Amino acid sequence: MTIYTTGALTRTALIAETTSGTTPASPVMLVLPDTKIDLEPNQAFYADTSINADRMYHYDIPGLKKVQGSLSGNLSHLNYGPILQSAMFGTFASSVLKTGATMQSFTLEEWHSDSSTGSTGTGCFADKLSIKVPVNGIVTIDATIMGMVYAATTAAIGTSYTAATVEQPFTHLGGTLTEGGGAIASLTSIDLTIDNGATALQVLGTAAPIGYVPGFAKVSGTLSAFFANNTLMNKFLANTASSLSFTLSDGASTLQFNCPNIIYTSLKKPVSSQGAIVVTMAFEALKDVSTGSNLVITKS
Repeated sequence: MTIYTTGALTRTALIAETTSGTTPASPVMLVLPDTKIDLEPNQAFYADTSINADRMYHYDIPGLKKVQGSLSGNLSHLNYGPILQSAMFGTFASSVLKTGATMQSFTLEEWHSDSSTGSTGTGCFADKLSIKVPVNGIVTIDATIMGMVYAATTAAIGTSYTAATVEQPFTHLGGTLTEGGGAIASLTSIDLTIDNGATALQVLGTAAPIGYVPGFAKVSGTLSAFFANNTLMNKFLANTASSLSFTLSDGASTLQFNCPNIIYTSLKKPVSSQGAIVVTMAFEALKDVSTGSNLVITKS
């Protein structure tokens, strides 16, 4: 009987690379408790547009190959540390992570034990990252993955596998929310996005990119709140700098996301029903002189 792969038996794991694009020898892989992985080979093709008096193309010629995809999960205290570091181009120092300039690449593996098949991507990193904090549900993390070389496998690449840390995913409950340095009790959602704007480096004679270079580290997001007064609106109208911080807790450990210098860039306040009015505001995080970063992530 043919064995077909199932999502329930799929294992996602990664290992940090010392040299981008090269899996370390005898890799000890870290398993991720993801909710979705979509690791794909991206292959460019170039059509031969020669005219042959028959109205048909004769050749599709393969070009650049690279890795692209996405990785999603329920955010918890420790398990997604490598993904956060990759998106921030930095590392946790004394439990604090700030925006940096050094790529933190990893080898990513998708393994299907029921069919003994898998795939790997080397030179991978999180080019974009989104954290969503809803009023109903679990806090989620979604990463856009880019990388150098994709390969199909028939054997797991790890020498051993370190199981994911057993820890409860975050919700907004038990956490703290501050805006402008003061507690705010009217928020209904927060979305935070990191976008590195990376581009692949392509050279003649090589099918895979030789690397990636990031652009600006753009940190932005949106917040929604029940409309009670003009405080937030006036900050937008006057282009007044503010700050936004949210601390997530699982009852034992915390993870704080702090944007110490933000500017609101849009405001929407539609009245479409008889219910409570909700104001939605977009913001952009700028470099803060005191912390030296546009985003500071602290685990405790």
